[in-house]
Amino acid sequence: FLSIMKPVYDRITKRGTNIFALCYNALTGEKVWQKEITGTTESLYMYGFSNSSSPTPVSDGKKVWFFNASGKVVCFDLDGNQIWERSWRPISKIGKIVFPFNKQYEPILYKDIIINVEPESLDKAIEGRNLDWHYLVALHKDTGKVIWKSKAALGHYSTPRSEERRVGKECRSR
Repeated sequence: FLSIMKPVYDRITKRGTNIFALCYNALTGEKVWQKEITGTTESLYMYGFSNSSSPTPVSDGKKVWFFNASGKVVCFDLDGNQIWERSWRPISKIGKIVFPFNKQYEPILYKDIIINVEPESLDKAIEGRNLDWHYLVALHKDTGKVIWKSKAALGHYSTPRSEERRVGKECRSR
């Protein structure tokens, strides 16, 4: 599984919002399926640091989740049938300040949750959250429903990581 920017043929703007989710046969190299995933916030096409296709797809061997950093995550079965999708509004401008796209986070699949990085929703803002920052959002992998959202904010220029430590026979996640 991989994602690429939808080709942009406009040589003037060189911007895009959509990606192609691709499934290839690992043994033959043949393309099995391709799906377009739309976004809302433009990124420069082939920007030096990141673009809409930067987050890596993740799979549990039964389903695959593709992330368009321009504002969408989509879950497919392995045959390319869409199961669910979730949209958000990526931050690209605060006041008059325009930020580079640079959405460099990577999603995390852990047991039944997908952890994504998303900004606070304007229409569902929780008091105390900063609308100009991002938060870790845990989605149920089968439904896309929000399970929890981090209290602490982070930038979308970083990748959260999961670490497990073994203590004796017990495994603790932190």
